[in-house]
Amino acid sequence: FAKSASSPTTSGWLPLDRRRRYRHATATIATIVLLATAAAYALHRSNSAATSATASQRTLPAEAACSSISVQSVWRRVFPRLSTGGPLRLLDVNQDGVPDVILTFGQDFDRLVPMGADCSDSTTPASACAGGIEALDGATGRTIWRSRLEQRPMAVSCEADLNKDGLPDCLVGGRGGLLSAHDAATGARLWRSLVTRGRKAYFTAQPIGDVDDDGVPDFVQTRGGGGDDLDELPPKGELLLLSGATGAETAWQYVPDRRPVHLPPQIVRLADNGRGSDDGSRRILFSTGGDFEDGDRQGGALYLLRLKTFLLSGEAAKTAPVISGVSHKGPLGGPATLADLNSDSRPELILPLLNGSVMAADVTHLFGSQRRVRSTVWRADLPGSVKGAEVRWALAPGFFSQDRVPDFFVQYCVGPGYPVYRSQRFVVLDGSTGRVIKELPPAEAAVGIAGSLGSPLTVSFEGVGQDLFLHWRLDCRRRRTSGAAKWLPCWRRFNANSAAQLLLVGQHIPASGVTVYDERAENDSSSDRPLATTGTLAPPVNRNSHGNDGSSSIDAVFAVASTADDPASQEQTCLDSYLSRSADRFNRASKSHGMSARRYRAMAMRRCSQKFNKIYSTHNINSDRFASKFKQLVVYRRRITCHCNRRARVSNRKCLRILPYSEQRWTAYMGNRADGYLRNAP
Repeated sequence: FAKSASSPTTSGWLPLDRRRRYRHATATIATIVLLATAAAYALHRSNSAATSATASQRTLPAEAACSSISVQSVWRRVFPRLSTGGPLRLLDVNQDGVPDVILTFGQDFDRLVPMGADCSDSTTPASACAGGIEALDGATGRTIWRSRLEQRPMAVSCEADLNKDGLPDCLVGGRGGLLSAHDAATGARLWRSLVTRGRKAYFTAQPIGDVDDDGVPDFVQTRGGGGDDLDELPPKGELLLLSGATGAETAWQYVPDRRPVHLPPQIVRLADNGRGSDDGSRRILFSTGGDFEDGDRQGGALYLLRLKTFLLSGEAAKTAPVISGVSHKGPLGGPATLADLNSDSRPELILPLLNGSVMAADVTHLFGSQRRVRSTVWRADLPGSVKGAEVRWALAPGFFSQDRVPDFFVQYCVGPGYPVYRSQRFVVLDGSTGRVIKELPPAEAAVGIAGSLGSPLTVSFEGVGQDLFLHWRLDCRRRRTSGAAKWLPCWRRFNANSAAQLLLVGQHIPASGVTVYDERAENDSSSDRPLATTGTLAPPVNRNSHGNDGSSSIDAVFAVASTADDPASQEQTCLDSYLSRSADRFNRASKSHGMSARRYRAMAMRRCSQKFNKIYSTHNINSDRFASKFKQLVVYRRRITCHCNRRARVSNRKCLRILPYSEQRWTAYMGNRADGYLRNAP
């Protein structure tokens, strides 16, 4: 026996072996209490403002702009039962000097249930529950305002003041004929589209100045395709001129070939690379063609229409295509990028094509009489495109190589076409020649990713040759096993879910990149097909862009939605059987004749779920892997910091800094102003 002053016994004496066991148990209990306290504290902070947790850090070689890059969490918001909408935008709606985040979202309801079923907790009418637009405080992530919408949004831009209060307002476009203008200060609806020609989708509106002399900028817009319960199949695309003050149609025409439209229009300025006037130098660029839902396999074309002609006559039908015959689905898979490649102060068009290539075209020659022989600056057939490939994202321009010609980050899919892809690929193309100057390892979780992941962005540095590209990647969580076909989803190939990553890659960064977000390290979701928006760069909160220690920072804001559980094997067999007969929609003798692809899938889901008694609840049917339901939407704000530890006596190479937000070149989807133009070139 040994005496212990801390013994719990009344005598103060405890056998030596029992004393050791007592001390071990006490330490274990203390550890458990400490861990539980830490977990509770982390849970308390998970939905709140700034944290300083380092998500990742990587040391870079001497040739890089800085000695290391770190990523830290700033804030995080969780929205139960919401899914992704359109890309994120920035606008200082509360005028506190910190740009706020404009978020659009879809409501998590099952398409087989009446649209009002999940809106019992909403103060708005039951019909207005399919989605919404929300402003989040840029500093904290807290909600400033929220406005509900009748349909799910998929596009938003905030580039013009529509109510003359001095603050740009927001235009939201989406499925089911959704076009809605909102006061950026309050979220209140200013107007909505009253067009009655079916329920075709609207896309990103493009301001063209005040056409009707009411003091409010007006817009060019496209609509057609991508809607539910369409009145025509395939839907005929439309080109419209809309009043910014009221949303009324000033002019509209069907597109010349009457094919569907799935991309926004763009305004091409021939005079001075983005600063033209109404002197006839502006053109409307728009593309037609079927996508993966409307069943149109008869191709499409790319058109350039003189804006002045459309304003004066509304005429579009006689416009000749400038590019056609690229693919049976149409020419473009994403919006064009406009950048000056030859220093003539006029933009070239850099076009992501649905045949697995990227083309740079001279706009002047493309529009002129010599367009067929002189328009192409270069054309790049992407690696793997001989097996079938599609570029379905916007490109990200940046200065990757050591010259003053912008280069282009391209992410694309290899495979027969949506929804069957074998891999996701990533390359950087030289802006002068179109050749591949960097190729990254492919990603294997490719099924359905064309509609799942956002487009890449660019983090711009001082000088040239140091810009970084921020891009999404989707991999399977576990890769052992299987001789399964490469185009099957992760759950069929590896019995595992997929995992999304947001990575920074650059000239002097290893191919694995710098991790900004990795779903495998987060506790927010576990899904076979996560959805991620095109985010936005933002000025760093609560610190200057350039630190006193030589560091420099930029923030990245993005949103990720997790999907529902996988279907049972019997359900999957039933669904596959229905989907293999989807061509019946074009057979007049079939009961499914005239259905849109989306409506047909909903019908198949309902019948298979009822057949196998897998309806889990009145408002939630986890059956459709093509139209999965979502559990939650999580918005993240993370800080990217470039650290400089180099000293003059150690290295003759000074660090380069991340440019301030106002000097960044490609901060959001379709660029800084949602029009496709590269800005702030060195």
